[in-house]
Amino acid sequence: MNPDAAWMAQQARNLCMHFQDQREKPAILFRDGDTKFTQEFTRIVETECERVQQLPPWSPDLNAHAERWVKSAKEECLNYFIVFGVEHMRHLVQGYADFYNTYRPHQGLGNVPLTEIANSPPGDPPKARDVKCREFLGGWLKHYYLDAA
Repeated sequence: MNPDAAWMAQQARNLCMHFQDQREKPAILFRDGDTKFTQEFTRIVETECERVQQLPPWSPDLNAHAERWVKSAKEECLNYFIVFGVEHMRHLVQGYADFYNTYRPHQGLGNVPLTEIANSPPGDPPKARDVKCREFLGGWLKHYYLDAA
């Protein structure tokens, strides 16, 4: 696929329609220096954003947190599936995001999932029959937790 100026202008209009459906509009839209981002694209997007900012060349790591999440999503999820279209990709990424944001072990908290910080009972170690498993993405990702007594 070779997007031309007309196709990019349409993508800009689609992006603006998406922003209109959101509660908050972005103040700045960052883009790379690709030539397909024409002045018309910038003009259309600036109707919804205060400004469009072009990133400097050779700057792939300007947002390390976002880059790390994308790397995790690729390595822990997408590398293990054959994606059959946009909806399937959305399903996979949403399932991974749900797992990532709530059930994954959080290294900064002693490898305790975010959902279990307030729910971790003090006392004796759990019995095997009390440990339950919740599966994500068809069993590819698993979260083990204690069954409520």
